[in-house]
Amino acid sequence: MITMPTLRLLRSSMITLAPCAGLLCWGPPARADLWAPPQVLTDSGTHSHVASSEDGSLLAAVWRSEAIQVSTSHTGGRLWTTPRPISPAGAVNDLKVCVRGRTIVVVYALRAEPGGIRSVTSTDAGTTWTAPVAVSGDREDFLPQVIGSADGTRVLLAWRHDDGSEHYDVQVASSADSGHTWSPVRSLSAQGFSSGVPRVGLSDDGLRGIVAWGQYEIAFRGVQTSATADGGKTWSDAVSISDPAESGDHPSLGISADGLRATIVWDGSPGVDRYIAAATSSDGGASWNAPTRVSPSGQYGEYPVVSVSSDGLRAVAAWSRYVNPDPTYEVRSAWSSDGGGSWSPDVTLSAQSADSKGPGLVLSPDGRSARMWDNAGHEGPQTRPVGAGRAPTGGA
Repeated sequence: MITMPTLRLLRSSMITLAPCAGLLCWGPPARADLWAPPQVLTDSGTHSHVASSEDGSLLAAVWRSEAIQVSTSHTGGRLWTTPRPISPAGAVNDLKVCVRGRTIVVVYALRAEPGGIRSVTSTDAGTTWTAPVAVSGDREDFLPQVIGSADGTRVLLAWRHDDGSEHYDVQVASSADSGHTWSPVRSLSAQGFSSGVPRVGLSDDGLRGIVAWGQYEIAFRGVQTSATADGGKTWSDAVSISDPAESGDHPSLGISADGLRATIVWDGSPGVDRYIAAATSSDGGASWNAPTRVSPSGQYGEYPVVSVSSDGLRAVAAWSRYVNPDPTYEVRSAWSSDGGGSWSPDVTLSAQSADSKGPGLVLSPDGRSARMWDNAGHEGPQTRPVGAGRAPTGGA
């Protein structure tokens, strides 16, 4: 177990994670002196990813170091288990981890023969793990995204597939037994175009799900979605939700416990500028409201993430803002208390000159507290939380 934070300059090759020790408020910029110092989980590794259960009682960190390594925390990130391998050594990329209850599902792309998407599951909070399970068998499948039902039984997985004609499809598969077996693979995106990295949302019972992605046409990019109401057995036709007069890309989505309310954020661009936009649905993704702006113009926001409360009414969004003339990145955030219809003024959460980007976050079921982390620095997979936050009563 790691019992003491390592206080030293971090080499770019280190995987680092810090516990969310401070209590920060949404509103003024986060105080750097309330952030916990980084803990070093390993001195080598790449492709790191961190996930938390909704109540924060279980965290899991994964990274590649020969084999896939995993470490878990049952103390909110203060103490971590000794890293352990959960896959054979080899060419694995694009790691993602999902934590739901005591179930942890890790997915990755196997880039060596025979290729394809693989999953590894623990149903006892990381004590024991299954052998890798094949979800797909194509070497051109990559960038998987994964999410599970509240009890971790149902799992939804989506990824990009290279069809061999310079186009990329969005494909999906689902599991009803925590990733031990998977449904046949299905394509959601239109043929003959290229699609970006998909994002996935799932109701607590695992029956209602939404997949969102960027659709690339000759001179335009837009955000599209597809929805299921039966655990992935059938899917709706793809619909476009971004402004048809402006490009949109890099969507992220949050979904309510019943799967009916959903909020999607993305970075939109009318030209040179890039801002964060949002759209909402109250019928499980069958229809979407017109997009609204989350960030102001002139800030060049990109790669947003969003998390919503269990009722879907409270939402927190975070994104990377490119800052000139440094040039560096900072993490900014805004919140909504009306299901994503309107948003608060955005605030800076990252430390000054931290060069922070790629934020991740998870919102509590009541929508009043959040755990957030980012990737600090241009070099190496350094991962540390920005800190724990608590929104005032009512999200105000």
